[in-house]
Amino acid sequence: MVYAEAGIPVGFMAMPNMGATAPAVPGGALVVGNAEVISAMVLMQLVAPGAPVFHSILASVMDPRTADYLVSVPEKFLCNAAAVQMAHHWGVPALAGTFGLDAAEPATWQLGRDSVYTALMCALGGTDITVGLGMLKASTLLLPEQIIFDDEIYHMHRILAEGIDTSADGLALEVIARVGPRGHFLAEKHTRRHVRDIWIPGLSHPRSPPDGQPVLDIRHRAKAEFDRILSEHEPQPLEETAQAELQTILNAAARELGPLRTANR
Repeated sequence: MVYAEAGIPVGFMAMPNMGATAPAVPGGALVVGNAEVISAMVLMQLVAPGAPVFHSILASVMDPRTADYLVSVPEKFLCNAAAVQMAHHWGVPALAGTFGLDAAEPATWQLGRDSVYTALMCALGGTDITVGLGMLKASTLLLPEQIIFDDEIYHMHRILAEGIDTSADGLALEVIARVGPRGHFLAEKHTRRHVRDIWIPGLSHPRSPPDGQPVLDIRHRAKAEFDRILSEHEPQPLEETAQAELQTILNAAARELGPLRTANR
């Protein structure tokens, strides 16, 4: 409520578990989850009319034999994609759980299979926010190299969701007519301009090392890329206007609470 009054976007995530905290059917799980999220969103509007909010439902299934928490099942995939559509029906952004699957190891067949369903379906549904990169074992295990795997999955699905450009430049009819039968497109300016736009995933299509050394296996390459980013990345600083606004807020808090209490917070 404090965030809503301050105009900071507030989101609510329901996590109905089919068979335990929700009915053992996807529709029932969506009803329960949506009721939880919408009631909280309504409360925010009562507190601060017009407060920005977002909607999120991350469904799961209880294994009836073991009571295990399962997320890599078709019913969950359907619920998460449907939740995106429900959020947009309410006219608010959607946060979709697209990663954090049941697999315990990266670079496995199981993880590849399940990533197609949950991440791609939500992307095609038009989710606004996605979460869970790097998470395994139903989001109970974080592996650094999995962040790199999931980043490639994210970009693959982002491009799929963008679809095909059917503009004049995207169809390239003039270029095709100019090259004609039996020709090639290597020397065309259009090719030189657009070939750079084709995204080639680095993990599955690595370049050969310049020193002739053998290519590391995919998990080691992912870990090496994570370590490189961690050591080399320099975050861009906030704009000066944003820094000034933050300092104004801190100064106001210091006057109201006193320097010591502000520092402790």
